[in-house]
Amino acid sequence: MFSNALRTLAPSAMAIAAFAAAASCCMAAGPLFAMWQEAEDFASARKDVEKQIDLRPPASGGKLLYSATLNQPGSQVTYSLNLPQDFANARIAFRYARLHWREGMVPAVLEVDATGGGQSIKREVAFDNTGGWGRKATDYGLATVELGALKKGPLTITLSYIKDGDLNMDGFFLTESDVHISAEELSRLVRLQVTPQGYCGLLSRSTLMRQGEGGRVAVAVRSFARPLGDVGVTLKAGDKTFELKPADDQPVSEDPMLAVRLFSLPQMDDGTYPMTITAESPACSVACEVILAGQLLATLDSEIAGIEAFTQEMAESRGGLSLGYLPDMQHMVEYLKEGHKRLTESAASTAEAWKAGLAEHEGLTEAEPVAALRQALAQARETVRRLKAGEDPYQGRTGDLRRAYRSAADNALVPYRVFLPEGYWTREKSPMVYMLHGGGGNENYWPEMDGGKLLAMLNEAGYVAVMPKWHSRNRPAGDVRQLLDLALADYARVDRDRVYLTGISMGGFGTYALATAHPEYFAAICCVSGSAREGEDGRPAGVERLKNVPTMIIHGGADGVVPVEGARKLEAAMKTLGMTVELHVFDTHGHAYYTDQYLPLTLKFFGRFTRAAKNE
Repeated sequence: MFSNALRTLAPSAMAIAAFAAAASCCMAAGPLFAMWQEAEDFASARKDVEKQIDLRPPASGGKLLYSATLNQPGSQVTYSLNLPQDFANARIAFRYARLHWREGMVPAVLEVDATGGGQSIKREVAFDNTGGWGRKATDYGLATVELGALKKGPLTITLSYIKDGDLNMDGFFLTESDVHISAEELSRLVRLQVTPQGYCGLLSRSTLMRQGEGGRVAVAVRSFARPLGDVGVTLKAGDKTFELKPADDQPVSEDPMLAVRLFSLPQMDDGTYPMTITAESPACSVACEVILAGQLLATLDSEIAGIEAFTQEMAESRGGLSLGYLPDMQHMVEYLKEGHKRLTESAASTAEAWKAGLAEHEGLTEAEPVAALRQALAQARETVRRLKAGEDPYQGRTGDLRRAYRSAADNALVPYRVFLPEGYWTREKSPMVYMLHGGGGNENYWPEMDGGKLLAMLNEAGYVAVMPKWHSRNRPAGDVRQLLDLALADYARVDRDRVYLTGISMGGFGTYALATAHPEYFAAICCVSGSAREGEDGRPAGVERLKNVPTMIIHGGADGVVPVEGARKLEAAMKTLGMTVELHVFDTHGHAYYTDQYLPLTLKFFGRFTRAAKNE
């Protein structure tokens, strides 16, 4: 499909080779008609859901129709189209993302009703597992069904729930049945815009790139009906906009309706930059952000090697101040190596399906990788400097720190994050909240939430936060208490009468379990999207042990992962026993954590209670 004169195995060259193989099985060369409809641009949909539209950068236009919109009996979404021509034998092809993460999951089934021109055509279409929820371009697949003849003019497409409708939908094509569209071709574009005239997109394995000599931007453009026109790429840095220059060695396509264009990246500081790709024909524009990391990558190997060598010396010293901080440094080396791998390799996710599924529903986000690595490097450098000088590596330091400990159960290295507010070292005492992530998360869930907003809110309220990595499926329960004891010993300025506990989903169940096992630690707790397991007598197990632990329960009324009924049962049981309990159900919310609403509510509740005065 493509021949090119590229002499180096740059990421763009590898992307082009893979794209060429995918494109060879795509749409036939020459003009065709393909009408595209963005799934989020609907005429009507359910109103009683947490959200109908969600941001997914790899989706066309960066948005999609969120899974909760079509996942219940009676759910419908309608689209109003105007066909510019007759279709002799129409086919509809849905671009969607879906992950089978529960045992026994089967394909989702929707009814498609195409009404217009005096007729109504109804079909069923199945949406199978694509391996993801649309956070990566490769998560998307196509589900197709034949509609038959359609007449020019107004057409209403109605999608209705039939079975297990949990899927994220990017949009759909209407084409003649002899037009074949390749999901693989589209999945090679990490950023994409589809229009009725064609598409354009960023052809790459990721949005992270090396700038300077050899740095390229590869853009793919396909026209459905007209000859290809000019393509341009701009990069914005502050108030300045840079127009990228075409590279000298341009690939040549044998398909006149498909092209790849290469552009050279200028030498710029590392960072995140807005990029805009524009195509003349088809008329198309993609606005996205790219991460430039050449400067970091140039020195990262040597920096990691130096930190690793120092850590090895610590391990061999068999004593001294530094040995107590060995787990911190061992974890830091592992984290930096993993981060380096993420920046330089296109590795497939190794997360188990259940974990990836929970991550989607819990609203898991990830920090920008270059910024996260730079933060970790800065922490590691300062820790090494202090240890070499014989100083306490954490005295006087505030903010977000990566740490680790060795499990007493199996000696595994267990990472955690700790947050110290700005006034920690000047206040006599500070409250502390112990925060347990959900089944799809890890120690990064809370600190990376909403771009660090949760930490900013904790900082303003003056809370220390300890956030462990712990999964009930594969880690000993004792790890949770072990770290709690370690944190209280390490941070002597924590007020032992104002220690609180919260968690989401699996962490909500963990919150309840830890508090009922060790109620003496906590002034109050808050269970979010998960709370009590039912005992043999039908009551929440161990509920009587919370008689001196005021409990808040927060739950989404539209939670499709953990039904809200469990929260209501716990509230009823605690009220029957005369305990202090508050239940807050947000009717349209699902299983995710909503920082702006949930955290202020939680901190206000915590602020009412201490161990010494339970019912103020």
